[in-house]
Amino acid sequence: MTALRASPIAIAGLGNLLCSDDGVGIHAVRLLKSVPMDGVDIVEVGTAVLHAVDCLANAERILLLDAVRAGRPPGTICCFDADLVAGPGAANGSQDDTFASANNPSHELLSVHSLGLREAFCLLSPERQPRFTVIGVEPGSIAYGTELTPEVADALPRLVAVARSIAWHWLGELAALRSESGRQTSVGTARSGLPLENAERPVCSGFGTASVKPRGIQT
Repeated sequence: MTALRASPIAIAGLGNLLCSDDGVGIHAVRLLKSVPMDGVDIVEVGTAVLHAVDCLANAERILLLDAVRAGRPPGTICCFDADLVAGPGAANGSQDDTFASANNPSHELLSVHSLGLREAFCLLSPERQPRFTVIGVEPGSIAYGTELTPEVADALPRLVAVARSIAWHWLGELAALRSESGRQTSVGTARSGLPLENAERPVCSGFGTASVKPRGIQT
């Protein structure tokens, strides 16, 4: 794993390729790498979460692709803020069987790799905490093996499409924020002769798109 250029957004593939569906995040980022995106770093993290901190240190937002147990049928895709990974989901989640919300009150979200990466950032880079979002796929099997189960293999193109859609939307949000920040700085400089050093930065909200609207995201 090598250091990456300073891109504002990173997509990280997590998991173990030797444990069947646990490697779905790695399979996904390899497909994403075939069509690079300007302003987005795409990196295979695997299980080496501690080493990933330096590689992802410059990102403002990190999209984690991983196998996630949310008590749904194998191949179900879940999208949620990483804060939900370690605890039970909130109420009022979607009941869609193919693109479900992870906010399910009857199940705990289990994604050891995603949680480990966030904890690694807290320990090794406490001064810089990017926004983490997880796109998870419900695994059918995490037994020893290098092939995805049929259900998860079928979900792989959808996972890639959702990840790409979210990354494009984030790029648009960040560009808009920086444009607005630049206008505020110009106004402040014109009025006082000094830049607005303490201007409050706008807070990004959710990230749906017209074609794909991930659900279950707490913002």
